[in-house]
Amino acid sequence: MPNTKSAINRVKRVKKQTLVNKLRRNKYKSALRKIHKLIEKKDTKKIEEYFPIFQSELMKIAKTGIVKKKNLSKKISKISKKINKNYFVNTIINNAFNNPPVVKKKKLKLMDLNQLKKDINVGINGAYIITKTFLPKMIQKKEGNIINIGSDLSVNSPDHKIYEYKGNKYLKPISYSIIKHGMVGFTKYLATLLAEHKIICNMVSPGPIKKDQPIYLETRLKKNIPLKKLANLGDVVPFIIYLSEQKNYYLTGQNFILDGGKHLI
Repeated sequence: MPNTKSAINRVKRVKKQTLVNKLRRNKYKSALRKIHKLIEKKDTKKIEEYFPIFQSELMKIAKTGIVKKKNLSKKISKISKKINKNYFVNTIINNAFNNPPVVKKKKLKLMDLNQLKKDINVGINGAYIITKTFLPKMIQKKEGNIINIGSDLSVNSPDHKIYEYKGNKYLKPISYSIIKHGMVGFTKYLATLLAEHKIICNMVSPGPIKKDQPIYLETRLKKNIPLKKLANLGDVVPFIIYLSEQKNYYLTGQNFILDGGKHLI
């Protein structure tokens, strides 16, 4: 009987995962159709608004394994070049890397090198490719605004103790810290390099976001935040919009940390 129950549960899990994967594929195809439709309609404003969302959505899907990250990076690069050929995009928002789940700590060892390379390929190389694609026109027009999305872990190291659960120890993947710290350097480098062309570059680094956090983790995270609450998208998005609408081109090279004061203690 135990074996029968186990087999039934396994079949249920497979069916559920198959359905989830189908929904993810549909979301992927829908995102591609939407961006191509906007390009066909030559709707410049909507292309500028939707492209960062499109980029982020595709990378979320890539993390699930439904589509290979390498293939998606190429697809985004191809679409970027197509947009850049016909339109002038004056604002780039680089948010290609999603918050990875914590991993179980079996023994003290660093992440597999191949996995690290895959994560860096999305988190740093993805931002580099997008920026490199749109930069020539920005330089030509002497106008541009680059916004990189970071994390409070771009200035701090994770407190691994808060991830312990039911006697098991978990770790925040090292790739996340490497990428977010790397994006700080990328931001500052671009800010000084491109200043003479009147192109600004800043970074927005939110603290823990309330969405999809386990209750036990949310409770522990709040204890380390002076405002005693996690951020929601309403705390972060308006500031990104504010930066994207900057007209004075004097605010550049900054890493704005939106974490409720967490980095201060």
